[in-house]
Amino acid sequence: MNPFREVFSDYALLFYLTIRAGQLGDRTAEFPVSWRYPAKGKTPTKIFGLSGRFAMIRELLDLVRGACNPPRG
Repeated sequence: MNPFREVFSDYALLFYLTIRAGQLGDRTAEFPVSWRYPAKGKTPTKIFGLSGRFAMIRELLDLVRGACNPPRG
């Protein structure tokens, strides 16, 4: 898989590991986690507005097309 490459930014590594593990026939699992937002103030997030959401979708689509797969060799 070679996950330690500069091609991964933002959410790309998370998407890549999820997609690539299944493609390679590896087992995957989900584990529940708790996330608690502050009672007051802004919700901490790295995704801002519509452009942030579209950027995340673009990363996902690039990965589905194999944009980050390591070269065959």
